[in-house]
Amino acid sequence: MNPTAVAPSAAVEASWRREVRADAVSWLADHRPPTTRDELWRYSDVDALLEAMAADPADDKADVDAPTVARLAGDGPADRLVLVNGRPIADLASRAGGTEAVGVLSLRPSDDRCPTDSYRDLRHDDWFLATNRAASHDLAVIEAPAGSALGAAHVVHVTAPSGHRPVAHHPTTLIRVEAGASVTVVESHVGLDGAAAANASTTIEVDAGATLAYHRVEQGAPGSAHVGHVSVALGPDACLRATSFTLGASTTRVTWDVVCAGDGSSVELDGLVVAGSDDHHDHLVTVDHRGSGTTSEQRFREIVGPRARAAFTGRVLVRPGTTGTSAHQRNASLLLSPTAEADARPWLEIDADDVRCSHGATVGQLDDEAVFYLRSRGIPEPHAHQLLIEGFAGEVLEAVDVTW
Repeated sequence: MNPTAVAPSAAVEASWRREVRADAVSWLADHRPPTTRDELWRYSDVDALLEAMAADPADDKADVDAPTVARLAGDGPADRLVLVNGRPIADLASRAGGTEAVGVLSLRPSDDRCPTDSYRDLRHDDWFLATNRAASHDLAVIEAPAGSALGAAHVVHVTAPSGHRPVAHHPTTLIRVEAGASVTVVESHVGLDGAAAANASTTIEVDAGATLAYHRVEQGAPGSAHVGHVSVALGPDACLRATSFTLGASTTRVTWDVVCAGDGSSVELDGLVVAGSDDHHDHLVTVDHRGSGTTSEQRFREIVGPRARAAFTGRVLVRPGTTGTSAHQRNASLLLSPTAEADARPWLEIDADDVRCSHGATVGQLDDEAVFYLRSRGIPEPHAHQLLIEGFAGEVLEAVDVTW
């Protein structure tokens, strides 16, 4: 893919957008795409992702109506911004009463301001993320002013091909929660056709004493591809409560980079991956403890169908000179067939003494005794399997607390 081919004309771009794009294009010129020989990409289906992202750029001719958006992403009582192929659709947006504290808007390439330092000053180390920076169009922006409380917003990115040709686009979301604010954000990535691919980026800044509840849902169409990158910077005493759901696209790679930069910051990240037949999903989570007294919890679960593969890498970095760090991670995979495959890789890099860190991983199948018990109570075997699968996913689902 040539990112410059889909870039807006420099004549209509703000200077900061030109700088961001130029930096990304320059980085891409000096670096090759990843391969499975790269340690962080060992479990990804890189070839399938690169092939999907090499498709023609998605255009703005796709026709998506409100019932379709509601069917794909829900229709909760929150401020909603809908972008189709990276461009906002005013007729699909909504404004809910009682949430005036949250700013929900889109930035076109010509807009003068850059709302987050993290987006502008990104140090590129990911080929797909750099491609997103080089090729993205409008940016979805969520802003919670200092001291605001209980605001809510829903960003919906729709990938919609025109005709039957494969397309790719690069949805981008920026979230800024200022000091002392509290906000809930749901970000949905949905697709209308298997011929479409999305290379998504979300940049989050949570300032001192602020709280963000963030729920990311990927539900692309069967046969599609999805690459996601979530970058989070937490200030002193900032708190992130997040969930990550991967339910749709056939080939995915989702990366979370969370930096606990401020003393006393904390993150809880729960994830649920459902890999249907022949799907290939890979998650890489990195939590970088740079401040003292920081805490992190990672809890990921995968449900893996026949001939499917799911991988989870949970990386924890504890920096020298920090104290009072608490970091824990758990990963559990449920294999629904002998041909299903799960990979779990805990990765701890601890360069400090005053820490409490732990990790655990389990891989297993449905409990035959539990199935027998349910069948003995008159429950047909398919329903018994479904109940046990729902129970396995329940721990993650129960962690979702959406306060509209």
